Amino acid sequence: MEKQAKNLEELYQIFDNQEYLEKGSPFYVDIFEKDIKKLKTAIKLNRNPKKKFFVAGQSGSGKTTSLNFLIDEKIEDKYSVKFIKGRDLFLLNDVDIVDILLMTGYKLIEEEEELQAEFFESLEKVRKKKLGAYEETEERRAKESKSGEVQAKAGVGTSLLSLITFNLNMFAKYKTDKTYKTTVREMFALNRRELVKEVNELIQKYKEKKNKELLLIFDDLEKMKKLDQIDELFIENGELFDELNCVKVLTIPIYLTTKNSMFNDDVFKFSFRIDKSPIDVNESDKKPEENREKLREVIFQRADRNLIDDEVIEKVIEFSGGNLRLLIQLIQRASLSAISLDDEASKITLEDFEEGVKDLRNSYATAIIDRVNTLNYILENNRLSDEQEDKLDKLRESLLDNMAFLYFNGNPWYDVNPVIKDTVRKYSKK
Repeated sequence: MEKQAKNLEELYQIFDNQEYLEKGSPFYVDIFEKDIKKLKTAIKLNRNPKKKFFVAGQSGSGKTTSLNFLIDEKIEDKYSVKFIKGRDLFLLNDVDIVDILLMTGYKLIEEEEELQAEFFESLEKVRKKKLGAYEETEERRAKESKSGEVQAKAGVGTSLLSLITFNLNMFAKYKTDKTYKTTVREMFALNRRELVKEVNELIQKYKEKKNKELLLIFDDLEKMKKLDQIDELFIENGELFDELNCVKVLTIPIYLTTKNSMFNDDVFKFSFRIDKSPIDVNESDKKPEENREKLREVIFQRADRNLIDDEVIEKVIEFSGGNLRLLIQLIQRASLSAISLDDEASKITLEDFEEGVKDLRNSYATAIIDRVNTLNYILENNRLSDEQEDKLDKLRESLLDNMAFLYFNGNPWYDVNPVIKDTVRKYSKK
């Protein structure tokens, strides 16, 4: 059972930014209460068996934890629910639509032995078909070439494909073995709809077995890092998600909602801000202070109040920019500093906090230099310059790396991660 930290060592361990809260955790604070309720209601009322819902929000904002608390009894009455967590199934710095489809199949058969043989058999048929095509190509090239050179080159694909076997163990290998993954991807390179067809047949059998509709929740996809793979997955292959015969919830990189009209419908934007909009000034806006109070609750659910000076708590909230992961990192770094500098330390002081900020700031330093113009414009104007449309990649990379934040209230507005604001100002003057 998770318990509140009573000393700095426990504080350091509890504020581990790699851990996600599950149902039943005493640390959970519902910071996206309204957003989750709206998504729940939409899922319950939905009558489209292929419906696709998007969830967009800053990386580290707390979406994953909120989604872990999404499912209630009414949803479970209507749907059989499967979570497909990207961080467990594939490398988020290298993701392809084939990976998503295969891992969808894997999650459906993982605990359903009677469905495994049929799914593996269907994949084996595709492999044999592809292998036969390779062999025909090799035979033709061998006849056309008097030397064995062309034949040897063509034989590489054949030899790798002949080593592929489909079973539960192959999915772990798929994640870690790049050559293995590339070979399997190439099986479906020219006809990915063939894989969609096989997965849909599996989905239908799964729904019949459970006697319910199927709800798939694809989490962690917003953490993908490569811009070209993001565009390929969500834009170029977006219709393949539509073709899956089940209801889907997909987390997506936040920048897609600002530049692609296709993501304007059925998008639930999880935005957590601790400041009023500098673009749409509203003096009666109470949300920032309400959200700051929720962050105080997040801290005090996990830590005894005597472990952190009040001044430090307010600094942590301010420097988090409303981002939960950053808030957790700031406290963990500060607690590490306190323990390291003083064996008898009993609380985090302002000096410890500043040391933690310095550590985090240094981790961003190199990337700031490359993006300083974009970040400085955001810092001064809270939006992207029209003249910087050709530098959108810098903005997108900054959003993915949490160097820039995007908020939704009224007109969308941007801000720079508070940890690096002073560094951006300094670099922009050089």
